[in-house]
Amino acid sequence: MSGIRPLFFAGLIYVGIVAIIFTILPVYATIGLGSSAFEAGLLITLFSLLRAVLFTPFGEISDRVGHRSVILAGIVGSSLVLTSFILISSLPTLVVILVLLSISVSAVYPSVMGAILKVAGGYSLGYLFGIFNMIVMIGWGIFPGVSGAIADVYGPAFSFSIAGLVGLVSVVLLWRLLPRNGDKA
Repeated sequence: MSGIRPLFFAGLIYVGIVAIIFTILPVYATIGLGSSAFEAGLLITLFSLLRAVLFTPFGEISDRVGHRSVILAGIVGSSLVLTSFILISSLPTLVVILVLLSISVSAVYPSVMGAILKVAGGYSLGYLFGIFNMIVMIGWGIFPGVSGAIADVYGPAFSFSIAGLVGLVSVVLLWRLLPRNGDKA
């Protein structure tokens, strides 16, 4: 089970990134950048659909080069992009940054799922995915409120930067803890 725990943590970081986009991005786009509610909705649509399209290619890449490296690269990329949100001053720039974030974060989820399948050992997949989804739901329950509180006090852009910094710290932990099982875990 010890090899699975870091994968659950990586899944939690993934959910944190997605949750902050779904909850804070519309506020940031409308209040901070003057977009309409419709434009903010389109930004969420872009983020969601781009991730959906990229899950399969990133899953195949992680199967070939190893789940660990793709998970780490995805979280590093996502974290760096999140920290750049503080520099955004226009809606077109936000779109570019959101596309980069979608690409980066898309690498994480299928890689975590693939790694769970690989290191499952004697545990039933239903049990492991039940735990994984419980952690995901806990993330959906916690991250929107925390990021909203940070945004209320320091502004939405600061919320993204804090999420990026948390992501970078988590990469240091995951670098040490993610299963290495040969070249593919």
